[in-house]
Amino acid sequence: MLSKLSGLTLKTSEGEMSAEQLFANKKVLLVGLVGCFTGTCSNQVPDFSAHKADFTDKGVDTVAVMTVNDPAVVAEFQRAVDADSALLFIADWDAAMTNALGSAVDLSAAAFGVRSNRFAMLVDNGKVAMVQEEAVPAELKVSNAKHVLELL
Repeated sequence: MLSKLSGLTLKTSEGEMSAEQLFANKKVLLVGLVGCFTGTCSNQVPDFSAHKADFTDKGVDTVAVMTVNDPAVVAEFQRAVDADSALLFIADWDAAMTNALGSAVDLSAAAFGVRSNRFAMLVDNGKVAMVQEEAVPAELKVSNAKHVLELL
């Protein structure tokens, strides 16, 4: 998986970092969101924040939330849904990471443009160990925190 993301500089809530810095030598749960401040996303993220200790107990080093939005919007979204700053937020402003992962979905009909499909992906030392991707971006059946915890 890291080869797909090689050379990408990620804009995160902790500053810029390479994909290699994020994923190498650790377990990362990457949560893909359709967009900041949308109804489903605003409900999805607080559960991941609330269960951060449970993910840590299951061996997850980092829970990262990625969305195709600009860094300023992502920062405001983080303040709104992750008051404890338990999660790492990634502003995929140009959809480069989303496209590299193959999770891009065109939601132009809803005036969103290209966005990430909703998913939860466990990456263990740069290798994808599990993916739970929603069949429909507006749904929250397989990529919610409780379901993902059950699978770990």
